[in-house]
Amino acid sequence: MMDCENETDERGEFLCTEWARGGLCEAHRATMFLFCRKTCLCVGPPQDVDDGIESDDETRRRRRRRRSAAALKSFKSHYKNYYA
Repeated sequence: MMDCENETDERGEFLCTEWARGGLCEAHRATMFLFCRKTCLCVGPPQDVDDGIESDDETRRRRRRRRSAAALKSFKSHYKNYYA
C-alpha cells in the first residue's frame, strides 16, 4: 500500500514531473517506480495549462509528441550509464 504523504521522488520533483508529462510513467513503469514513485504513483503527470489559444487535435498531438520526445531524451541522457 502506498503512503503518498511520505513518498519521495529519488530524482527530484522537476525531472520526475517532466518525465511524467512525457508519458514515461507508463512507458517505463519499473524504472519510474524506482526513481519517481511519488510523481508516477501518487501525483500523476501535470495537466496541460490552457494558454488561452484554442488548439485543434493535431496541434495537441504534435505538442504531446514533442514533449514525449524531449522527456525520453532527458531520461536517456540522465541514465546513459544504466543502458550502456
